[in-house]
Amino acid sequence: MGKLKASTLVESIVAIAMITLILAMGIRIFASESIMHRQSLLLKADILASEMLGETIENKLFIDEEKKQDGYTISKHCSDSNLNANLIIVTISVTIRERKILEKKMLFKVYK
Repeated sequence: MGKLKASTLVESIVAIAMITLILAMGIRIFASESIMHRQSLLLKADILASEMLGETIENKLFIDEEKKQDGYTISKHCSDSNLNANLIIVTISVTIRERKILEKKMLFKVYK
């Protein structure tokens, strides 16, 4: 068995440090992209939910409905409130690939 030179050990340590640094940078970039993708999904879901809520208010359509847009499924569920007979709870849920991304609940006063 031959003797190891000191430079071989130093070179190995430097190589391990470089690999660790490159790997850490790669993981950081991947995590950053993942977070930005999640935020863009949430923003798009919020916009779609707000649009459905605006249509509900404008047309006074307090009925259950579901629509698909840009790969998202936007569901609206309307139910009577236990607090008052003139109050309706509107729940809007946004899902993508069977995974709920966003849910908004609003309380509306209607005269029946």
